[in-house]
Amino acid sequence: MSLAIAGCFALALGGCGGDSDSSSSSTTTAPVETACADLLTQFKMDGVTLTKAEAVAAAANIVGMNTTGQNTENSGPMPAHCLIQGKADARTSTVDGKSYAIGFEVRMPTTGWNGRFFFQGGGGSNGALAMAYGNLRGNILDSSGKPTDNALNRGFAVASTDGGHLIEAGTDANASNAFGVDPLARLDFGYNAVARTTTIAKALIAKRFGKSADHSYFVGCSNGGRDAMMASQRLPDQFDGVFALNPGFQMPKAAVNQAWDTQQFNSVSPGTIFDAFSQADLDAVSKAVLNACDADDGAKDGLIFDQKACAAKFNPDTALAGVLTAPQLAALKKVFGGAKDSSGNAIYSDFPWDAGINYKDWRDWKLGIGAPSVGVAKGAGKAISIGAYSLPAVFMQPSAPITGDTVFNSSNGFAFQLNLKTQTNLSGTVDPELIYATSGIYNVPSINKTAYSGGFIAANSTNYDTFKARGSKLIVAHGTSDGVFSSNDTKSWYETLSTKYGSNTQSFARYFQIPGMNHCAGGATTDKFDMVTALVDWVEKGTAPESVEASSRDQSYQYASAPWSTTYKPTLIAAGITRPLCAYPKQAKSTDQGATWTCQ
Repeated sequence: MSLAIAGCFALALGGCGGDSDSSSSSTTTAPVETACADLLTQFKMDGVTLTKAEAVAAAANIVGMNTTGQNTENSGPMPAHCLIQGKADARTSTVDGKSYAIGFEVRMPTTGWNGRFFFQGGGGSNGALAMAYGNLRGNILDSSGKPTDNALNRGFAVASTDGGHLIEAGTDANASNAFGVDPLARLDFGYNAVARTTTIAKALIAKRFGKSADHSYFVGCSNGGRDAMMASQRLPDQFDGVFALNPGFQMPKAAVNQAWDTQQFNSVSPGTIFDAFSQADLDAVSKAVLNACDADDGAKDGLIFDQKACAAKFNPDTALAGVLTAPQLAALKKVFGGAKDSSGNAIYSDFPWDAGINYKDWRDWKLGIGAPSVGVAKGAGKAISIGAYSLPAVFMQPSAPITGDTVFNSSNGFAFQLNLKTQTNLSGTVDPELIYATSGIYNVPSINKTAYSGGFIAANSTNYDTFKARGSKLIVAHGTSDGVFSSNDTKSWYETLSTKYGSNTQSFARYFQIPGMNHCAGGATTDKFDMVTALVDWVEKGTAPESVEASSRDQSYQYASAPWSTTYKPTLIAAGITRPLCAYPKQAKSTDQGATWTCQ
């Protein structure tokens, strides 16, 4: 669906604009509500079928579907609410003969609706109808990792989507990416499922409560962060506030970078890349970075807030001399330098040297804990188990899925990554520029080669004219120890945005770096924060966030079982450390050895 068509649908159904319904505020007639169960028969929209409309009792916690199709997602406290599920635009593909539809879920509080709509972004390659409880994306968790709050609990109406496809059953390693052979399913995944679900959810909310939402918000991390940035760019008149955490806004390039990483680690430990760096090796690298950079923010506390100073001074050749072997050092420098093509040109961003390299999530993405030959079920890293299969199936044109692998054996995915043609593998036969290509029925590239110019999966535009003009607000935040999407890439995008809009940029968009944080959570970091309240206050009160308080938390639950509890456990950051996250380019600084902190 084109942007214009999506906008027309929204306008026609009364769910567009700034969400403030001036006509409802000028009438004395009480809103006409529709009972939850009655929505099943009374809600009508072309191409939409509701499959469930039921009342759900309040609960201390609900275990529901996550974005990968596993029934393991904890919600935390849930109020009594109305649960709606349905499908839109069901069809049979003329390419692969399979059935597709845009699945959606909407949950609305039975009482105490705060007048707000919250779109919960997806994750991975989507493919499952994740429980729409309203993940706040600030790691507001108890010591077991269970949420202690969520958007539904705060009174929001919440929506989620499966991205327009479902993960195929079975043990095929490519099950999450099989949809990539269908061009329309690609577009649904890239943007249209969010656009369509936005229209549907807003109409459902209006039907249920008898009035439209006063304000609409979008929140997500990883691919959900990409969803959020995409919504701010392709649907600039639909959301009043957007929070994108660790966004994969240039996902095809990042997938190429994952293959690059695999090549470098394989040069150290062929066939068993998880052995390329031991826990002791990564502990030593983290310590070396801290020795060089920790004090630059005014306090030696295991957190590097002055990333600019660290980037200028940290020299791995000297800091890691004698710490790593020569092959390890050469490989790690290339990993942090980012993927290069056969001519030595950057394909993706470099990464900041940071202290979170020795935590679980960094290893989980980069190295894993098992050989590719035994597959993800035995601990192959996500660079292979996710990146290797998504790249040829979804991000390259034409779609050419990897076949023959299972969750118990990633050998072909591993071989595919090793065969990518790069600066360090000139004999490779897979051209990384296929992410920019079009081919036959695949007439839209996943990402354009020209910087910040789009593609069906890219969310890298810097055109925020409409978003800015309507008064919408964007917060982007990124952990500097992310093992898959580089915070330097996000910072570069924000600096490009700032060049375009100058001093007006911070009137609508702000960027926050989170020192030491891995992908969405974890690491040597203060990763517990409430960016959603900061966003709501900015949108509804005009209070722009200069800083957001963050604290460290107990991460021991992530290391509860072997081998994480034994072979791969670092010395964890103590819980309860509090620091300000500052709106870029300001950074947290202390002049009294960490007793107090300000943004400078």
